[in-house]
Order: sequence, then C-alpha cells, then structure tokens
Amino acid sequence: MPRGIRIAHHRTTRLVLASLVLVFASRGAAQTDEKESAPLIGFTKLKTNLPGGRHANVRTSRAFLVQVDGSGLRPVLTTEPRDENTWTQFAGWSPDGRQVIINEGWQSRENARWEEKHRRFRIEPGKWRLDSLLVDLETRRSRNLTAIDRVSHYNGGLFFYPDGKTLGFTPLIRGVSKPWAMDLDGRRKRDVSGDGQGFAYGYSVSPDGEKLSYHESYQIWIADKDGSNRRQIDTGQAFNFAPKWSPDGKWLLFVSGVRGRSNPWVVRRDGSGLRKLADLGGYIWPILHRDSPSVEARTDDPRYRASTLRPD
Repeated sequence: MPRGIRIAHHRTTRLVLASLVLVFASRGAAQTDEKESAPLIGFTKLKTNLPGGRHANVRTSRAFLVQVDGSGLRPVLTTEPRDENTWTQFAGWSPDGRQVIINEGWQSRENARWEEKHRRFRIEPGKWRLDSLLVDLETRRSRNLTAIDRVSHYNGGLFFYPDGKTLGFTPLIRGVSKPWAMDLDGRRKRDVSGDGQGFAYGYSVSPDGEKLSYHESYQIWIADKDGSNRRQIDTGQAFNFAPKWSPDGKWLLFVSGVRGRSNPWVVRRDGSGLRKLADLGGYIWPILHRDSPSVEARTDDPRYRASTLRPD
C-alpha cells in the first residue's frame, strides 16, 4: 500500500482540497529530467459551497496531481467526464509509482435528492455507479479494471497486493460489500471474504501477502489471504474503520470510537496489544457541504452541514 496521510478539510471556502492523500511516487529510473522525476502528491479537489446539497458539490470532485513544491498542478485525467453527474477521486498509486489509482463515480440527481431526504445511502443499479481505474502517468491512458467481467455496479478500494500480481477491491453484490481479488488485467475476479456476511470495506493485505484485514459492519477483522480463519478484533467500540498494516506487518492501525468522532488505535497481528494512540479531542471528520442535512457535525454557519449518510 502507498504511504500517506489522509486529511479532510472542513471549511466553507469556495474551493477546498478534500480527502487529501500525501503519497510520494517515483517516476522511475528511466526518467532523466529532474523536474519530471520529482515526487508527486495525489489528492482530490471539490467545491463545498454550491447551493443544492451534497450531490451538487460532490459531482465537482476531480483527482489531481502536483509536485511536492506545489508546481505542476494538473488533473489526473486529460478530459472531463461526458456526464455532469460523474466525478473522480484520487485513491492511490501502483507500487512503482507509474500508475495512479482513481475512483470514478456517478449518481443520478433523483437518487441524490432521495438520499438527502431520507438521510441514508441507496446504492442501487441504475442509481449509482462506482469503478476503480488505473491511469498510466506517461501515456495518461486509463483502464477501468472493475468493468472487465463486471461483478458489480459499485466497486471501490482498488489496491495492489504485495506479490505484484494481484489487485484487491470491494464490490457491492446484492446489497453486501465484500473483499474480492482479481488479476492485473481485471480477469479472474474472486471472493476472498470467507464466511463474512456483513457489509465489509477498508480492505488491505499484510506486507507478506498472508493476511487480510477489513472492517465489516464497522468491526475490524483479520483473516488468511483466502478469507479463511477470520477473527474479530474486539475494541468495545461501535465504530471501527479502515485498518491499515504497518510496513513490517506486525501491527494494524485503524480509527475507533463513534461515527464522525473517532481516534487512532493500533493492535498486533495476533490481536494483542490493543491501545489508543491519541485522543483527537472531539475532532469531527465529515466534510461539510452547503444545504446538506446534518447528522454528526456542528458548524457556526447553518448553510453548511455534515454530509454523513448511513448505509441503506
């Protein structure tokens, strides 16, 4: 997995950087121009102050790249989506730094209005679509790998396994999100969730490729690479999210607490050593959008409300 820090800016400025992921990627030894081979930062940029609620703002989301000194700002994709309700989001790098992972999403306006009215997601075929794409930095060509031998209309969380031969992602199938794997060409997709039955997300693989971790129904689970022998990490908290492996594969880092107000925790690979790393003092992470219904966050400006929705 690429190294990085994810930061959500909860400000009501006209243009904000949201879900900023600081990931430094080498352009490879073949590059001779120093400026061209400079490390890059990938991030997502969108507006939050447009009237009309969450969807009016989310659909402005675009994946961008910039050099570490702030120069060379450019979108990952060279062309704009043909549909105004389609958006992109930076999601990571290939291990060699030559490919960018982005999410490409679409939602109908009608469904977005329904979601905000009922304050819950309705991710159904024909109403939502999410795919994970690889974009080559040199050619700028993109490959929609989750659309090949498609198993779902909603596919996120694409990443590379340590073996360099496998990709992981999380499709939504019959209303349930589970960890899946596929080959580098998008073929041979297979379920690696074991006997899991809940809504799983935040899928990652240990550096040795032997263990999986993910959150299912907002609880942390560890399993063998084929999904077998899974076990829960019992934190005693209702909300646990996005486990990530340490570089040596001995620890998991995740957030735990309540939705929107969680703290960083760690636990050893065998389930021991569970502890909270820091207390964020009530920091609220949902992104604020104008005219969007409030669920968790507080703000002094009533036009801007937390866009947090709960799963259907």
